[in-house]
Order: sequence, then structure tokens, then C-alpha cells
Amino acid sequence: SDTVSETSTLEYEQEAFETFKYKVMALLLEIYPSRKAEDIVIERMKGGGFNRVIGITLYPLQQKKSFFSSKRLHTFLPKRFVARQTHERKNGEQFVLRTPRFHPIGMDYHVATLEYARRCVPYPVPSVIAYDMTEGNALGKGYMIQRRLPGQSLEDLWPSLNFLQKKSAVRELINILFSLQGVTNRAAGIASRSNLPLDLDNGIVKLDTFAIPQLGATNPKFQKPNTAPSSQQTTKEFLVSMCNRWKEYEHAIYKNFFQDEIWDGFIRMTEQLDELGFLPDDEPFYLSHLDFQLRNLLAEITNESHITISGILDWDSAAFVPKFVSYRAPFFLWNDEDFSEHDESAALTIPSDVEKHAFKDVFESMVGPEFLKYAYGQEYILARRMFHVLQSGVSSNWEIDSAKEIIAQFEKLHP
Repeated sequence: SDTVSETSTLEYEQEAFETFKYKVMALLLEIYPSRKAEDIVIERMKGGGFNRVIGITLYPLQQKKSFFSSKRLHTFLPKRFVARQTHERKNGEQFVLRTPRFHPIGMDYHVATLEYARRCVPYPVPSVIAYDMTEGNALGKGYMIQRRLPGQSLEDLWPSLNFLQKKSAVRELINILFSLQGVTNRAAGIASRSNLPLDLDNGIVKLDTFAIPQLGATNPKFQKPNTAPSSQQTTKEFLVSMCNRWKEYEHAIYKNFFQDEIWDGFIRMTEQLDELGFLPDDEPFYLSHLDFQLRNLLAEITNESHITISGILDWDSAAFVPKFVSYRAPFFLWNDEDFSEHDESAALTIPSDVEKHAFKDVFESMVGPEFLKYAYGQEYILARRMFHVLQSGVSSNWEIDSAKEIIAQFEKLHP
């Protein structure tokens, strides 16, 4: 909406759509030199916290067919009767332009992830048409153009759905989780930007380790690359290696900000989880979206009792992760509005709302006891919190306190 766009313009200090659209037009005419401005429609769309999103429709110039089928008559008729170029407004190709609100670092990894997911996930995933991480273009900033998928954001559609349609959506979402859990690897990490299309077409994917520090963060005191090719590991080995990498990084760049207490605490926690049988050595790593929310799903209403998922968006965070991370409950389906999407205590609540209670019942009946063990087990909930700290590191007092709280809660659970 206009209100959302105006709010985003102020919140992110971004250029107003009214002027930015001319830069978008200039970019598109660079990419599609055979097109004219009148063949292109640009529209504002609701973006997210990390990307501005612009809608694009490209209308081709089409030729009207002659009324005459005879090739000979076609030859002798004046040209104005034979073919006339006209703007056909019914068959436009639709795309979305995504521009990072902050910086385009990691975009090549995001492209690799999208292209891999598009080949191995049995649900529609946007294809990448073009991208540029530099400022050497008409926008003066990095961008990615994706093919636009049909449907409406399930978050926006949800309030208008009836109970049966919502139950249908819940079943669809759980089936998506099952599909992702069917894609495994013996190594953990993110899809490497070195992946070639031919390899991906044949089901071969190269992985890189999770970035430490995060992609784009550099420090002259730390000369190692943020990420490197992944190798096969057990879940325990992966978690311990992440802790040791953070320790190495902090000792290289800081004089007195070492968080060894946290990383050593996480190592002890990992070793105890392993000893207690929570981290079997034979478990592979599972492809996980890591931002699996209604806002990142597109849907279409099929009939009065069913909806269809028409697309899965925003794969920027997707990676191969430990099984306990992948088997997280989609508790946003039954939590109260005042719960944070990161607060897994909501997964354990019994909803008072009849509809939300039914959604939780559908989830529990479909996934079975093994999934529920990972989704609801206190050890696994704490392990997931630990994993997210290992992904992002700690750089504030709040993050330090939160990490120490994870260790304290686990030690209370297993003295």
C-alpha cells in the first residue's frame, strides 16, 4: 500500500518510489535494449526488512496476424493490412526487482541457494533472471531480478480464509517441511557461489561453511576468509567447530572482549547432548529455509475448502543444518499475537482459541512422534537457540546475556 511504502521510505531512508521508478526504468532498458518504456510497467510492492521490492511487467510488441491465410495474397497486400505492431496487454511477463536496503554482500550466495532450491524442492521457487552486486548500473546499487510467481502472500491472505481453507494451508505447510527434510547432505553449510548450473541440474551442490564473521564483515587483524568449502562432519563436530572458529576470530581481533565462557559452555553443552544420545553420529544435515513464515509463502484459493501454495520466497537464510534445527514446530500457526516468532515457548502452549487448537492438532497428527520429539524437547529447543547464536555471534550485552542464559538453562536441566 501507499502507507507501507511511505513508511518504508522514512524508516530505511530510501529514495522515494516516485523518483526511484525512473532509475528502475533505466535499468530495465539497459537489460532489455529491444524494449521501449511504454512496454514496461513498474509498480511498488510491499518489501521486507532487508530488501526493497518493485514489481515489473514487460509487455512484448506483438504482430497481428493477417486475416488472409494465402501466402500469395499475403505477398501482394499492402503492409498496413498485413502486419501492424500493437501493444498486447494480456501476455506480459512479470518479475520482481529486489534491492538490498543495506548492502548486497552475499547476494551471489543467495542466487546459488535459489537456483539449488528451484531444482530440488517440489514447490515453485523464483528463478533468477539477472543480478548485479556492484554500483555500476542505472540504480547505482546492487539488485536481483526474479521471475514473479502467482499468488498472494499467505500472511495477507490469511484473515480472509475460512476455517477449512486455513486447515488446508496448515497441511500444505507441513508437507513443505516434509519435502525440505527429504533434501540432505553429509556436510553443513550454505550453497556455494561456485556452483555451476550443470552441477545443480545433476543434483550436485557444493557447500561452504557458515560465515564467521558474517559475510561482508572484515578486519585486518583476521586474515582468514569468512567461509571455506564444507567437509563431511557429524553434528557434534560441526557445533564444536563453530565454537572454535568464533574463539579464533575473537582472539585475533579483540584485546579483552573474548567470550570463551560462552563458546566453552556451548562445547560442554554439545558434548553432553552427544553423550545423552541427542546428536546421533549418523544423522545427516537437512535443507532448512530458516525463515519459514506465512509472509514468505504465496498461495491461491482453490475452492471453499482448499488453498494451494504457489510459491516459497526469501531463501536468503536457507542452509543445510542439524536435524534438530530442521525439525522446528511451525508454532506461528497457533501462537498468540503477543508471542515473538523467535520465542519457542509458544510451541508448547495449548491454544485457547478453537481454530488455533485445531491447527496444532493437525500438525501433531501429521508429523508423528519423532518430529514432535525434536520440536518440543527442551534439550532441542535450547540447542536451536545455541545454533542461532553460533550463526550470528555475540556483539552486545543483550546477546551475551542471552547466550549465557542458554547454558544456564541447560545446566539446570542436566546438572
